[in-house]
Amino acid sequence: MVNTFIITGNTWSCHEALKNLDGRWVPHLNAWLVPAGEDAPVRRLREQADLNVRLIALPIDLPGSSKAAAAVRARAAASRTPSPAAR
Repeated sequence: MVNTFIITGNTWSCHEALKNLDGRWVPHLNAWLVPAGEDAPVRRLREQADLNVRLIALPIDLPGSSKAAAAVRARAAASRTPSPAAR
């Protein structure tokens, strides 16, 4: 499980700040998802822009998250399984 902030409300004024926090816009939820490691900046945004913020647990990491992509690349680089092309 991955803890994630779900942020709703009038986010237009702070959408660039949410992107900088590795936030992802999810249109069908009409909300931003931001990794939970960004507690202090999310609190500041909540106070400044009067946003609705909830902490939720997701069974998967955020799609397209640069942190998630880096973790996948690190696991792939550490893999000792030979490539099928190398056989």
